[in-house]
Amino acid sequence: MNDLKELAARTKSDLAWLAGNHVVLKARQGGISETAGAILTYPERFIGVDPRIGPKQAREAYQRAVDAFSHFRQATTKPPTDDVGHYLNKAAVVYAVALLEGFLSEAYKEATGEGLAWSDLRKMIEVIIKKRPRIPAADHQDQNYGPAVANSEKWAHGALFLCELRNVIVHEQGYVNRDFLRGAGARGTDISPIWDETIWPSKEEFEQDFSEKDEKGERRQVCLDYTKVILPYLQQALDFVDKAAEKLQEFGGRIT
Repeated sequence: MNDLKELAARTKSDLAWLAGNHVVLKARQGGISETAGAILTYPERFIGVDPRIGPKQAREAYQRAVDAFSHFRQATTKPPTDDVGHYLNKAAVVYAVALLEGFLSEAYKEATGEGLAWSDLRKMIEVIIKKRPRIPAADHQDQNYGPAVANSEKWAHGALFLCELRNVIVHEQGYVNRDFLRGAGARGTDISPIWDETIWPSKEEFEQDFSEKDEKGERRQVCLDYTKVILPYLQQALDFVDKAAEKLQEFGGRIT
């Protein structure tokens, strides 16, 4: 299982670099919106290409970029929905989940010799818990099945919480909805909470940061504070990789 250890080490290293890069980008986010606005208005003045690719190739690359921004400029009729910091936080969550899904897919094949039937992180975790390569579709017909099974394993909570964040970012533009609250364990008595109780000791404190509506009754974005969510949950993702690798090592051959 040396390859499994190498996969885990590589994934943890990528998660650690993600954390470092994220902090640097957050520290330098000031002024980005203004610069982006200038590029959208006058792309010819601001777009640069690497001259090392050669003069002809550089001219062609420059023109492609300017042509693209002529379309972007026409589409820029409203201010951005999110500020730059929220863009960066969303991107970090999506990339972290992609790293975990990629790790589990490769690690499962290394441990069992079989391809994994699922590419969704929650279902991947269920496969490891159930020690079966496929979770029958009938098991997923009960809406309580997936969260109830996966949330029962505390070692998976950090990865599952990132998964719930990723889902609302991709499918709900980052707005809290009932599915997110239910998956996190804030709705439904049969589902264990998966948020970090050292950060949010109670359901009430959790819902202060993760409620469907704000005080004006408008839809609310998920909390992606990088000191509360991004960095703590990237740290938990490291622990998840170690535990998942340990679980896969226990399979000891092909799963039937």
